[in-house]
Amino acid sequence: MEERNENGQPEVVEISPLGKWKRVLAFLADFFLIFILSLGLFHLGIHPLGKAMTSYQGRVDETKLVQKDRDGVLYYNKLLFPVSSTLVESGDFASNLEHTFKTYLYFYLDGAVTIEKYEVNKSDVFSTYYVSIRNDKASYQALYNDLDNGGFFEVGETVKLKPTYIEEFKHAYLAGDELSEQGKKDYDALQSKVFLKGFNRMLDDINAKDLTYQGVSYRQKQELVTAFINYEKILTITCALIAYLLGCFIVTMMVPLLSKNRKTLGMLFLREVRLDSERLILLKKKRVLLFFVYQIIMNMGSIFFIPMGAYDFVSLFSLPALLPISLIGLLYLVFSLIYMLFEPFNRTISDKLSGTVMVTDDTLDQIYRAKGYNV
Repeated sequence: MEERNENGQPEVVEISPLGKWKRVLAFLADFFLIFILSLGLFHLGIHPLGKAMTSYQGRVDETKLVQKDRDGVLYYNKLLFPVSSTLVESGDFASNLEHTFKTYLYFYLDGAVTIEKYEVNKSDVFSTYYVSIRNDKASYQALYNDLDNGGFFEVGETVKLKPTYIEEFKHAYLAGDELSEQGKKDYDALQSKVFLKGFNRMLDDINAKDLTYQGVSYRQKQELVTAFINYEKILTITCALIAYLLGCFIVTMMVPLLSKNRKTLGMLFLREVRLDSERLILLKKKRVLLFFVYQIIMNMGSIFFIPMGAYDFVSLFSLPALLPISLIGLLYLVFSLIYMLFEPFNRTISDKLSGTVMVTDDTLDQIYRAKGYNV
């Protein structure tokens, strides 16, 4: 860069952009600041406000009543067995499903043990549904042929648990006894690979063909539950996007517009500054706005994790819009960083498109001194 000093003589200043690692650090500083700020905004303000504005708690209470009516169709058709009448009222589906599995397995122990609380309802819920209710024995047998990869059952005109497993599983029901290590593995495999998969298949069939009890339709109640789940997902996605955009706005637009040298929060901490790459001057307001747009894309990889806390990690994948948005952001980030490795001024794609370059505060001071300013 060449400037004229106070005597009118040309003065050359060597301008050094940020090194590659410092440029990566500058990006990471803003990336994590945006994520932390967005996370706080989501949990402390935007998501609670969204719930209040859409009567979330009222919808939750109403859905619990709907779930109880829906599950009641299963209870009264002998497809789901409650641990107690209290759990029927509370709608604790998971506990009742666990008890149903134990009752189901107890039925197949074929009298090897006698436990009174399981005697009342002992049955194969799949036989009850497919054979007794639907009169479809072929589907009943097909369920076991498809799911019993572990070979727990003998499937013919009737379905029987193999003697080896009767002997192994009876210890789960004897007071003061417990399953062997292999027994525990087989027990979990039977529950997850046969019973739970079979139960989900049965529910899918019920949804398709419907099942009623005293005028209550399982399918209609399930549609209402599904509508609530979809509402909850849309609310979470919308609040996460708003929190992210607001976080980006504060870090990469509001703070630079209020800062003397147009710095983001990360730049303030690292003592770095962004300049117009052609004129080596501080960014005008319009350029800050343009860079803000690029920063929205650059930092999108964090959006997927903003609802953490409201959802566990696995459940985050059930939010359909956030994952692809984050993947687009991550791809853009990866390509941008790869581009920076080969760019002579260590600029990312966003830097190039916005016509900017990053330098240290010391380099900016050199530029000011070359222009004749006292710094």
